[in-house]
Amino acid sequence: MGKRGGGDARTSRHEQISEELKQLVGFKLAEIIDRLRLDHRRFRQLLDQLTQSLKEAHSGDTAAEDRLFCMIEYLTDYPQEIHHPTENLIFARLLEKALTDEERSMIVQNANEHQALERETEDLFERVDSTAPLTSANIAAYVLHQNQHMDREEQEVFPLAEQLLTSEDLIALDDQYAALHDPLFDAAESRFSALYDCLDAKGLRLGAEAMARYLSAT
Repeated sequence: MGKRGGGDARTSRHEQISEELKQLVGFKLAEIIDRLRLDHRRFRQLLDQLTQSLKEAHSGDTAAEDRLFCMIEYLTDYPQEIHHPTENLIFARLLEKALTDEERSMIVQNANEHQALERETEDLFERVDSTAPLTSANIAAYVLHQNQHMDREEQEVFPLAEQLLTSEDLIALDDQYAALHDPLFDAAESRFSALYDCLDAKGLRLGAEAMARYLSAT
């Protein structure tokens, strides 16, 4: 009886530790996903500004031209170098799970869209940095594609990640998550300082303090 009771105690303690680990994994994963959602919110703010800045640039506003250049430079660099690689790691870990055909197809589609969106952003950057015309139709199509992609990730991929990823998956994500430093919103680099000030003046800058408020509200 005594041995059996000790075994029950050890089993109970093991179950408690397992539950604590699950809670810790859930908290860390939620932190990563919340950061990716926040990135999306920041991207959407800039996307909303692209059309207006293009109109102002076409009217001869040189400051608007500079803002447009900086916004597209940011949307070229940060997603391609940091945000998309983080999501791609999540996609890769999810594809190792037992998924339905529909879920697997959805994840592959989102991964492929990263490459397409990066090419589309680079095309905008080449246009704004040369004599090639950058039109409102170019911007409208780009904004639509970006928003549709982020909507699918937030509605389909992120909930699946929160459901299926484990502590082993988090280890693979940890180094990439540590690199999630935004060169505009977290601490503006000199090349983005004018854009940072403009967004701040419009009440659109979502920096560290606003990020904390955002995460506490989600």
